[in-house]
Amino acid sequence: MATPGEHLLWRAMGDLVYVLNIRDGRYAGLSGSEAERWVRGFGAARITRPAPVHRPPAPGWWGASRHVLAWQANRRVRQVLARAGFHALYALAEGSAPAAPSAVPSAAPSAAPSATPCTAAAALAAFLRAELLFRNKNPDRDCLVRSFSLYLYLRGLGFPATHRIGIVPYPFDAHAWVELDGKPVLERRTSMERWHVISQLGQ
Repeated sequence: MATPGEHLLWRAMGDLVYVLNIRDGRYAGLSGSEAERWVRGFGAARITRPAPVHRPPAPGWWGASRHVLAWQANRRVRQVLARAGFHALYALAEGSAPAAPSAVPSAAPSAAPSATPCTAAAALAAFLRAELLFRNKNPDRDCLVRSFSLYLYLRGLGFPATHRIGIVPYPFDAHAWVELDGKPVLERRTSMERWHVISQLGQ
């Protein structure tokens, strides 16, 4: 069995192995002896790609107001996803500027490049207001766009956000979300424990 490329992430759950292909954002399932061979050869899980390259933010990203930053992040994610696909969006998130290690989500980020430092609550409120400009009536259901937009936005402000994609096997479902200080943000779901993480960015 050939060694899986860096574009594949996976997680074993019982006698199944689910694989996420970063190139197109599609999932595949392995079962039986095929799943057993995969786990023996490659391990039970790989949820991060090795050594992502950090890229500088786009011109004009720093120094804008929170509302403008939130709008820019949302627009950029939609454009990248529409024009270049999931792989380009994932790479963009991987290359986002890392937050300062000392940043605390509940306080003003010590290394935030924004001209006006803010709390996490203020940052999230600005994001929700900017999101309304895209006239998406159910943004919490559009988890891919929302989560990547929120992740890039919070990272741009200096918060140590984490982006996760999780799956459930029966029936199969997938969800993407953002966490601060280990807690999901802007999530209406009552329980997040049902999701098994297959992709993680930011840690």
